Amino acid sequence: MVSQVDAGNIVAVKKFKVFKTDNVASILSRTHDHLLSLFYDVVSAIISGEKLPTATEKWTRKPFSRKELNNLARLSTDMTKDEIVKRIRATTFGAWKPTIEIHGFVFELKESK
Repeated sequence: MVSQVDAGNIVAVKKFKVFKTDNVASILSRTHDHLLSLFYDVVSAIISGEKLPTATEKWTRKPFSRKELNNLARLSTDMTKDEIVKRIRATTFGAWKPTIEIHGFVFELKESK
């Protein structure tokens, strides 16, 4: 383990498809399923006396900071509809919602039923 987030060796990777209908919650749910499966694979290997595996994949960029994620969740009137839809899909999860600021007032997305 190293002290920096997402900087050490990658032990194992299990890829899955992301669908156009996916959102943060559905991707997170599938991620947890695959993480559990990877956990069993890695722990089984360790119990069997095998060396901890190392994947060939490498980190390709530094992780997003909270400030960068907050900026991603800020919408503006000069964005295209497609860009707004993408940002809503990428940043709406639980208590986190995209926002737009107009004349100093910050408005938060309210999901329609």
